[in-house]
Amino acid sequence: MNLFILDNSKTISLVGPYGVRVYNNEDRDNAVVASFGLRMTTPLKDFYITPFYDIGYSWCENVSKLYRVSETNYMDTYDLQLLYNKTGNFYVKLDLAKAL
Repeated sequence: MNLFILDNSKTISLVGPYGVRVYNNEDRDNAVVASFGLRMTTPLKDFYITPFYDIGYSWCENVSKLYRVSETNYMDTYDLQLLYNKTGNFYVKLDLAKAL
């Protein structure tokens, strides 16, 4: 793909699975993303707290520098997820993130 920019359906943003936990900082063509978290139960029934650490590295190939500020992008965040899970019925989830 010489000198063409992929449309948004073909690009990758640095985001967490099942929820946006990392800020979108331009789209790239290739990425490696990892999320590490530890889900902990609370005294409240069906309520969980999960601290996360997200890390991602993305890059573009064969893209004109005219369209991109840089060819690579590195991001990481620390996050906190609050989850209420009523098994078999529904769940409510809130993700809070802070870019490092």
